[in-house]
Amino acid sequence: AAVALGALNDARSANVIDPNDPQTQRLFQAATQRNQAAVAALPRLPATPEGRMQAGHVFFGQNRYPQAANAYRQALRGPGADQARVLAGIALVRAGDGAGARQLLDGVPDTSPFNDIAELWSLYAQTQRA
Repeated sequence: AAVALGALNDARSANVIDPNDPQTQRLFQAATQRNQAAVAALPRLPATPEGRMQAGHVFFGQNRYPQAANAYRQALRGPGADQARVLAGIALVRAGDGAGARQLLDGVPDTSPFNDIAELWSLYAQTQRA
């Protein structure tokens, strides 16, 4: 929801969409409501890997990358560990921690379906100042 709201705000700032258009106003309203609901639900998310993954998504969508990385790290104990590792690495890249990101991303096994994504982001992290 936060990503959608951000995209709408960017489009409005660039004069790509008409803020007075009824459809645009409904989109803003829906994105705002969903974003507020996601944030309000954070304290009620279970302290399970799945709940931590969901928290990571909310934090990531709000550009709160250190919190997202922390939540995704807590999800590493769950069945989606490789996905959580990649998402934590991406969040760390976005937070400016290229070295930490590379460490996480390089831990994705070669046999994982997420390995190609991890390698791409690890390469990108090498270009970022840590």
